[in-house]
Amino acid sequence: MKRILTMFIFVYLLLAAPAYADSAAVYQDFAAKMPEDVQYLLSQGEDWQTVRFAENNNGYVVLLTEKQVGDASMETEEVPYLLLQIPRENWQETSGTFWMTSACQKSFNMPQMVVTDDALWLQFWNDEGKFMLSCVQPDGDKTEKLFPNGAVSLGERGAVMLDKETGEIIFWNGHEEKRYVVSADNGTINSVTELQGVVYYLNHAGELYRVSDSGDTLVLSLQDIYHEQSRTASEPFRKVEYLDYKELFYCNHALWLSANDPNLSGEKFLVKYDGENWTGYEDITAGRYSASWAQGNSSTSIVLKDYYPVVPRPVMGQQYERIYIIGENTVERALYQEAAVSYIGRTGDVWQYGMENVLFQCKSMDGTCECFGLAANQSIRLYYDDTAYLFDVMPYIKENRVLVSVRGIAELLGAEVTWNDGIVTIVNYNGTVRLNTKESRIERNSRWQRLDTMIENRSGRIMVPIRFVAEALQVDIHWDGTAKAVMMES
Repeated sequence: MKRILTMFIFVYLLLAAPAYADSAAVYQDFAAKMPEDVQYLLSQGEDWQTVRFAENNNGYVVLLTEKQVGDASMETEEVPYLLLQIPRENWQETSGTFWMTSACQKSFNMPQMVVTDDALWLQFWNDEGKFMLSCVQPDGDKTEKLFPNGAVSLGERGAVMLDKETGEIIFWNGHEEKRYVVSADNGTINSVTELQGVVYYLNHAGELYRVSDSGDTLVLSLQDIYHEQSRTASEPFRKVEYLDYKELFYCNHALWLSANDPNLSGEKFLVKYDGENWTGYEDITAGRYSASWAQGNSSTSIVLKDYYPVVPRPVMGQQYERIYIIGENTVERALYQEAAVSYIGRTGDVWQYGMENVLFQCKSMDGTCECFGLAANQSIRLYYDDTAYLFDVMPYIKENRVLVSVRGIAELLGAEVTWNDGIVTIVNYNGTVRLNTKESRIERNSRWQRLDTMIENRSGRIMVPIRFVAEALQVDIHWDGTAKAVMMES
């Protein structure tokens, strides 16, 4: 029964995972919208990608790095990062901060980022592989602090570290540090963080303590919470202290506690603590905490990696990362690798990143979609009536033909697409074109003719020679070899 339920959940997640929209969107050259000093900073890296996107009262906060970060084959010893603070109304006033970090970064997750209206916090690794914290003010002033003796956690108003040498918990607010002596032995403390200027720690027994100058105060016990939730469970309940994985972290004005373990007899959930009350989430699949961020609509996104204990056990298929978007009364989920990362803005616009060829895109409430990329990274550009457009899988040249995704070009030209056993029919007000995607043939004058370039699948998109489609739909098209651009006119 458990195996059937596990497979059902897996299939549900797979089907629920959002994919990139197979469409064309208005393309904006991001660098052209930036001031000269930021354009110079952009020129210091190659093939930038967005790894963090957030928002505060001053505008948007975007963290960029190079695409090969995290690639095991990466040989470079340093990794560039670029932090941009973009005012909503005038992108020409964007400020940028550039720095290089050690390539040992690739062994860890991307830098953690917490953004408030007063400051933004970044946690990354310096050239010695030690934790470095940066606090950047809205005016661009930056202060940094090195934490050499332990792991660091970002909280709401600063950074917290358990000093492994002294056993003290250190809280740094960007200007000064405060040290707390705790009653617990540092070998029993699992993780530390901060909420509303108050420091907390989680011990191996699953107990959450609040720390102050006067001592430690027990706030809640995961053991009690799980025991309460599992009273009707048919299988015996495991003690929290024996679980393989526990974690405490801060996100979106709350603390989150995770004891996600496949042996919790079905009682797998996160616990949210807002400083006064806790809420349990029973329908969160077991996993290791990977990343989290606050959404502009007050929901919280949390990424968990599939987790199995060290003890050998049968594992079916590939292990995944899953993203959970937790609202006031809802939990949405998807497979993280197959979904563009979404940030829901304060005005309802949806910003997406983690996609091929673009830094990020914005889907506005009125239905329009704009993609922002770097023209220097686009091998082939496509214009329709003097407007540049971007596809999720960009056009490319093969055998002297430019190939483009079927549905993307159809949507751009205002055409409808239907599929029937490998035959795709594209219709707009100017004409009709039929393609046999299995045999790379096109129908002309009621006769099927073989194309001189094979139709192929790339990244899940059916790619076809653009000229044949455009001409069949009576669209003027020509190739600008100097600009390496396809030019189309209605």
